[in-house]
Amino acid sequence: MIKLKDILNETIDGSKVICDKCHWTWDISDGGNHPYTCHKCGNDNTPIKEVEVGQGHENDRDMIVGVAEILRMVDDMNNRKEIAEAMLRKFKSEDVIHNAKEFLTLCGI
Repeated sequence: MIKLKDILNETIDGSKVICDKCHWTWDISDGGNHPYTCHKCGNDNTPIKEVEVGQGHENDRDMIVGVAEILRMVDDMNNRKEIAEAMLRKFKSEDVIHNAKEFLTLCGI
């Protein structure tokens, strides 16, 4: 089994957070109300719980990130939200391992 933690790169090194997107580093204590949000690129680096990814779900994360990247190209925010909500329903109906809040953030919503 593949562990979700092995797919994602969220890194906490003692009291420091290392952004998995831009590699910016900061002290957790300097993060204010959102200690895991990168103040340089806005990426959410909240530590993930240890989750095992079962057979057939090895590429779920790549697919979710890819869909979010495509949705960020949609300029009309109402349209982007509508499509993102439809994709969340699709992910759920097809048992895709995902985090709705993270997906919406990746979509720029």
